[in-house]
Amino acid sequence: MRKTPAQKIVDFLRFWKAEGHCPVGFRDFRQRDWKRALSWMDDAGLAFYFLRKVKDTNATDEVPTWVMSRLEQSFATNRQRVDEMAHRFDSLNKKFNEIGVRYVVLKGLSLIPEFCPDAHLRFQGDFDYLVDEESLPMAQRVVVEAGYCPKPSLSRQESIFLMPGTRSASRSPEQYSAQSPHAVELHLDILDIDLLPECQVCSP
Repeated sequence: MRKTPAQKIVDFLRFWKAEGHCPVGFRDFRQRDWKRALSWMDDAGLAFYFLRKVKDTNATDEVPTWVMSRLEQSFATNRQRVDEMAHRFDSLNKKFNEIGVRYVVLKGLSLIPEFCPDAHLRFQGDFDYLVDEESLPMAQRVVVEAGYCPKPSLSRQESIFLMPGTRSASRSPEQYSAQSPHAVELHLDILDIDLLPECQVCSP
């Protein structure tokens, strides 16, 4: 059975494989396969891991020039986005510390380099904080003063703020632009029972 483009890419990205040229081939990919694969990798957050693996394994000859160009351009754009977001992230943390907000950073930039060796390899869509309930009003004020706008939330356990952008937030090359919107989420609990199905929060 012929593997799908997504299955071949997953095989190619398996990090346990030995260094050197990877035997997974892409020469049988048609143009529509690559277009679907690029869209899927954008959605799955794998586009830049794929780009790096292609280079590290000297597999650029198996990838069409227009695909490499698209990945390289998206990566350059994402570098700018991540750098600008990292500046905002550091500024928020500094303000939180200055006024005594009790918080913990969740996911994202806090996992570099333990989870991801390079922040530029990931698409960064938001900042997540676990905030002490007494500190929440102060944290909310800091976020609003930083230019973020409150956004309605389905949960009482989180406050969501959006930095408006001039580009689309959809999963596409546009998502990597520094002008695409990103959010700050302030959580009161890691497990948000307001968003769980009723059967999962009932007592046995």
